[in-house]
Amino acid sequence: MPERGSIIHFEHHNHSQKVPTVAYADYESFTRSIDPCQPSPDKSFTKKYQKHETFGFCFYVKCLGKSSDPTLFTKTTEEEDVGKIFFETLEKEIERVWSSEVKELIFSEDDRAKFEKARECWVCKNPFEDGDDKVRDHCHFSGQFRGAAHNKCNLLYRKPKHVPVIFHNLSGYDSNLFIMSLGNYNGNIDGIPNTEEKYIFFSKRIYAKDGK
Repeated sequence: MPERGSIIHFEHHNHSQKVPTVAYADYESFTRSIDPCQPSPDKSFTKKYQKHETFGFCFYVKCLGKSSDPTLFTKTTEEEDVGKIFFETLEKEIERVWSSEVKELIFSEDDRAKFEKARECWVCKNPFEDGDDKVRDHCHFSGQFRGAAHNKCNLLYRKPKHVPVIFHNLSGYDSNLFIMSLGNYNGNIDGIPNTEEKYIFFSKRIYAKDGK
């Protein structure tokens, strides 16, 4: 236990910034009737009479407040792997809107006045002490000036390199529809399982073409 009177301070301020790119997705499936097979008349068994199959998906990507056109896919042949097509299509769309280029600082006269008057770091909210390096922090995606910051806070406030994909009913049924396809796709998987079939969260590490 911590000592009485001790205080824990939040320090990872870079984790509090909004991600510039996010995707929203949903899967759709249907139930196909199958012929039940009784393995042995002398033993109890589970009678399987339906099989859930994914037949399509829809997603759209939102980047810096701008939304792309929804991407809709419907399975037309038995051989099509919906999970594989989903990951490949989503990756291509994110690569299209994602940019690793850092925009130059846009600094107006009003921004200059705000910077000169600033007495505390806009990131950590702590005051500037004598000897602190006060720097101009800006958004690397838009170039807009965000405020005066400590040099250390500015260096740690890096642009996010991950893209959240928000699924409808992911913690329930939908994750079962494509988790196997996710495992067969290139890249490591991290996650927090709730049970063997349900997941609170999982992530897939896929590197972009520029290695970032």
